[in-house]
Amino acid sequence: MISQTRAKVRILAARQTSAMAAMRMLVQQKLTAIRSECSALSK
Repeated sequence: MISQTRAKVRILAARQTSAMAAMRMLVQQKLTAIRSECSALSK
């Protein structure tokens, strides 16, 4: 039982970290898109 719960916690933690990484990637992509738009507008 204990090993099962530990495995579940590990899986949840891995999912959380992967979700956080995906969110960061999305935010970075949006930031780069906004920056490119701003640079295009300023030209």
